[in-house]
Amino acid sequence: MAKLIFLVGLVGSGKTRKRNQMQKNGFAFVDSVEHSDADGRKANYETLLNHLRAGRDCVAEERQAMFPAYRTAIVERLKTAFPDLEIEFWYFVNDPEKAARNVLSRPENAKNHKQHLRMIWLDSPRYVIPDEPGTVIFDIEEAAKDSTNPVQKEKHH
Repeated sequence: MAKLIFLVGLVGSGKTRKRNQMQKNGFAFVDSVEHSDADGRKANYETLLNHLRAGRDCVAEERQAMFPAYRTAIVERLKTAFPDLEIEFWYFVNDPEKAARNVLSRPENAKNHKQHLRMIWLDSPRYVIPDEPGTVIFDIEEAAKDSTNPVQKEKHH
């Protein structure tokens, strides 16, 4: 059965860089898989289902996955369709200052800077990373660097 990995983090955290690496390793990419009719997302969800039916490993960037209720809902929905599907959430640390610096380092996206900075400051207080053993958490690295080494969170007793 296929595997689905959600990359979770603030705008500017490095999700797209990580996704690009994963695509080079054969993962199919699907953006915004939230099952709704807004902004073509329902079509994206259908694309995801088609990739999974074909047995392809997938990587998804979904902003809503920062929030526990969404993660629970999307896992339930996908597990109904694919009971054996392996679903993982890989998180980028919740560091709005580093994320904002990365956003501002993208001259090609200057027209989106204001919107992206607003999203960072709105999302950061609500972004919840589970405090569980084995949670994959990436640091936010400077735009010129590459974030390839996850930090496994260990639960201390």
